Amino acid sequence: MTWHLIKVVTTSGTSWQWTALAIVLACVVSLRVWSQSAQVIPAPRADHHAHLFSPAAIQFFAQRRPPSPEAPALLSRPRTATDLIAALDEAHVQKAIVLSFAYIFAVPGKPEEEYSLVRGENDWVVQQVAQYPGRLVGFCSVNPLREYAVREIQRCKQIGLRGLKLHFSNPNTDIDLKNDQQLAQLKVVFSAANQARLPIIVHLRPRPGRSYGATQARSFIETVLPAAHDVPVQIAHMAGYGANPMQGLIGYDRATDEALGAFVMALRSGQIKRQNLYFDFSGVLLPEAPDEASRRDPERRLADEQQRDFPDWISHLESRIREIGIDHVLFGSSWPESTPATYQLLVREQLKLSLNEAHRFFENVAPYLK
Repeated sequence: MTWHLIKVVTTSGTSWQWTALAIVLACVVSLRVWSQSAQVIPAPRADHHAHLFSPAAIQFFAQRRPPSPEAPALLSRPRTATDLIAALDEAHVQKAIVLSFAYIFAVPGKPEEEYSLVRGENDWVVQQVAQYPGRLVGFCSVNPLREYAVREIQRCKQIGLRGLKLHFSNPNTDIDLKNDQQLAQLKVVFSAANQARLPIIVHLRPRPGRSYGATQARSFIETVLPAAHDVPVQIAHMAGYGANPMQGLIGYDRATDEALGAFVMALRSGQIKRQNLYFDFSGVLLPEAPDEASRRDPERRLADEQQRDFPDWISHLESRIREIGIDHVLFGSSWPESTPATYQLLVREQLKLSLNEAHRFFENVAPYLK
């Protein structure tokens, strides 16, 4: 159509004006076609991984990590439900799961003071999501190794939080998936969430420096996951680090692919049920570094080196998505590390999904958001 239009116009006149007009008309037609095809894929219906940071959390973090050029900018001020709703509206996203940041308060010191801060952060999340009950669903958070963990899970259920977020790579949590004692405690916590009928979102990968891969994932699958047999479990960041406010950008590396492969094998064998297992895609894709200064950032260099060591990472990731099943992979932005609008654009640009797959991916909504 476009080439035919150019031919008709340019053969009916000899001046450069006719050629210019042909180019303009061709661009208009091309833009219209592009616009119509872009609208075939809808905006994500839900963001399955977003955080809120209370004033207390920001103050606590600042006291332990004074402002510096390396400090994460996103932890410079509180992030509220109103801020998140604005980001969702910009991206035309309907709903979001809001994850409490309470686990950061688990530091050695005064246990009663610590638990008071944890309760306060979870209470603040309740107050925030209550402002937008049709759009936001709140998940509480605890350090699963603390003696108050089960007590707080039960309290979270009573105050209206609808899920549990666990984070294994925070320096204050430091889970070792080969430690039998810790695995036993994790089993207790998963069982408590199951009894309370709270779905679980778990950041599975431990902190940098700990071994991680298929072996550790299998330990979790065999020992811990069966304790949550009645509730959905969402593995954050496709079983990797993703992007988080204290460890920066990591991306998708070999260790993450190996861990994800262990889940694929367990699904194929029937060891775990596909029905209750989900994986969120938050923080997996990295934006292009905008300038040389960004590329020199230590965290950015680490991410880039990991992916250079795994050059075909994107094809492995796409294969894992299909092996898991596109209906069990959920969109998430890790807001405010990234915005839903920015991250959905990264997904469209970097993943080679068919139109049908992309449509299904963005349409997915976890049962705990319906």
